[in-house]
Amino acid sequence: MSKHKKIVEQFWDAWNAKDVRGAAALMAEDCLFEVIGEVSLAGRDVFVQANLDFSDALKPGARLTVRTMVEEGDVVACTGSGVMTGGHTDLEYNNRYAWIFTFSGDEISHVEEYCDTKLLHVAVYGQTLS
Repeated sequence: MSKHKKIVEQFWDAWNAKDVRGAAALMAEDCLFEVIGEVSLAGRDVFVQANLDFSDALKPGARLTVRTMVEEGDVVACTGSGVMTGGHTDLEYNNRYAWIFTFSGDEISHVEEYCDTKLLHVAVYGQTLS
């Protein structure tokens, strides 16, 4: 497995272990993490706080599983799925994802996340969307 794929694997291993700071340590200080169509998290500290808040909105046991990883140059694209439950709603939040990790050297400099954001709002935050 390539060095960049190993870093992506370490990133998700840390996230699944609820070690958001460990995941963020693999990112450049000025990394941009974008949930496309939803939010842009500029900087490592912003990423950490947003993910701590997200984790707090879930019941224990949330898990993301990477299914595929493909690398081209400084980019690793991966697909995966999550099994989670909203902490305030008790609704299942079992989403599917595509992530594109861009590297600068050995640090993650940019992440694009594609997922069903409507499911996120309804299952995790209890919002009603039309």
